[in-house]
Amino acid sequence: TLHFSSLSPGTYALAAAMAGDLKEAVRLFRLAVNMDLQDVKHETATGLHTACHGTAYLAAVAGFAGVIPGERHLEIRPNLPLKWKSLSFKMCFRGLRLRVKICHGKISISPESGEILIRYNGRMEKISALEKAIDT
Repeated sequence: TLHFSSLSPGTYALAAAMAGDLKEAVRLFRLAVNMDLQDVKHETATGLHTACHGTAYLAAVAGFAGVIPGERHLEIRPNLPLKWKSLSFKMCFRGLRLRVKICHGKISISPESGEILIRYNGRMEKISALEKAIDT
């Protein structure tokens, strides 16, 4: 695709990251992130491409961090580009606020309260309000 739609780069970045093509995923992610910052389409003066920002968020969280919501658990399948040291974000899942940090060789998930069930490398783990790190 030529990515004429502002929704395209983030969506394709997500697909590329999930497919393991991190070079292409990073290229498209940067295009999505910079859509309004660099006025790529020369129309930022008339409004921001907020849906594009949403696809960039999905590419970061689901694509590069590999955090995929399941019915009762979070699936973690990191695809962090080698040049990135880490990726950190906050999110909500099943009413719990979480802090997530993905590094090469380490994953940290910290619920503000309660506990959450995650699946990583085929094994399920419960994580409580005390920060939990999983060595990869």
